[in-house]
Amino acid sequence: MKLRAISTALGLVALGLVALALGGCAVDAGPDTTPRIGGDMQPTCGLGEAGRIRRITDVEYADRVRGVLGLAIVDTGALPRGGDAEPFTEPLARQYASASESVAGQAIEPAVMRSLLGGDASMPATDAELAAFYDAKVSSLWQRNLAPSEAARLTTLDRSASKVGEGGASRAFELLIQAVLQAPSFLFRAECN
Repeated sequence: MKLRAISTALGLVALGLVALALGGCAVDAGPDTTPRIGGDMQPTCGLGEAGRIRRITDVEYADRVRGVLGLAIVDTGALPRGGDAEPFTEPLARQYASASESVAGQAIEPAVMRSLLGGDASMPATDAELAAFYDAKVSSLWQRNLAPSEAARLTTLDRSASKVGEGGASRAFELLIQAVLQAPSFLFRAECN
């Protein structure tokens, strides 16, 4: 029952982020100094400059996961094959969920989890470990720094899940990875024209 509540909460967070992204909201928090793979960053469109939001390709998804987390998509058929013009439908969302589950299943292996989070994989992550993970990994996946409210929501998810049933710390990290890889900030990119 609690896992269903967490899953529902994840869905609502993702839906809210999609609404913000598609609603044309933009925040310029100043220069972003977060290191990026290949130096690519989210563009900031100037006033009056047109832009668009596109969904990342399956190749971009797999490359970013491999480059940032050092993990591969086990079932390459799990990723959507359509172009970014394809409507974002429930079956498409299920494919992304399946891909994120594949990656998260690998991420909770004790040695992998230790390399991504640091510390003891059998214990819940500390605030410092989570903050370092957000700064080093999630910001690279999302190609931007996390807002404090986003980091707080991810931390709440981790803390809530680590208290629910079996699995504790690894189950919490598994859900955290799934949330990060299904977030609109990962699946969509803003481009200036």
